[in-house]
Amino acid sequence: MHSFKRVFNPLLTFIIFSSLITACASGPQLENYSRSEIDRPFTLPSGVASWTTEFAIDHQMNPSGYPQTSSILDPMIWTQSLSDDWNILWAPIPLGVMYQLNKDDSDRMGLGLLMGASYNSINGFDLRPTLTFSERHYFSKSFAVDASPGLTARLPFQSGQRPFLLAGITFKGVFQLTPTFALLPGFSIDEYRWESNATDLDAQGRPLSEVYTHVVVPLSFEAKWSVSRRWDLNASFTYSKIGYMDGYSDEQGAVNAIYYW
Repeated sequence: MHSFKRVFNPLLTFIIFSSLITACASGPQLENYSRSEIDRPFTLPSGVASWTTEFAIDHQMNPSGYPQTSSILDPMIWTQSLSDDWNILWAPIPLGVMYQLNKDDSDRMGLGLLMGASYNSINGFDLRPTLTFSERHYFSKSFAVDASPGLTARLPFQSGQRPFLLAGITFKGVFQLTPTFALLPGFSIDEYRWESNATDLDAQGRPLSEVYTHVVVPLSFEAKWSVSRRWDLNASFTYSKIGYMDGYSDEQGAVNAIYYW
């Protein structure tokens, strides 16, 4: 019953909020915002904002052979445009910024900076800033390729925990099948780099001071549908097994509804 309330109450809040703002008429900025994924700019244009509700589920198979499944509902992802080229992401506090460098008939480029955080009883609290660069190259009116290199750092606060780096690049094809529906298959090449924790000991009981690197290749698939001028419905699936050892795998699925005004 408690788990149902944790899911239902935020969803009800979002539905009420969406119903209230639906009464507002679309402005000319929203009317000019393309419903085709391939034609959209990197940032929302000036005068347009969006509210996203996302439901995600994660299924992991550990080396021990025991699966672990978790899910989360996030109803509070708000993107606000400051200008045609600058956006702020609120969730509900400002956690990210996006900047469009260029958009013309051949390319679209932008930068993104997102601040994440996590906490668990073993590793404690840490911050995870992520910096990404995105370029979309257009080959035709219905096909483009996205290339997005990025860098994520894990900055722990708990004594004995060491920083962690993830550098990678993601490639996606953008297939605009209809004016309002697009498919985006892709893959990433990610390299993890971390040092042994100060509490890790070798066979003789001495602190380890080793640096580890690991390369993995997640596969992804996205579908994006512009249901109406105000609503988008997106679904994604990511499968991570290539490069992992000892039978580990990770499957992540997400569905999000995006409201524009």
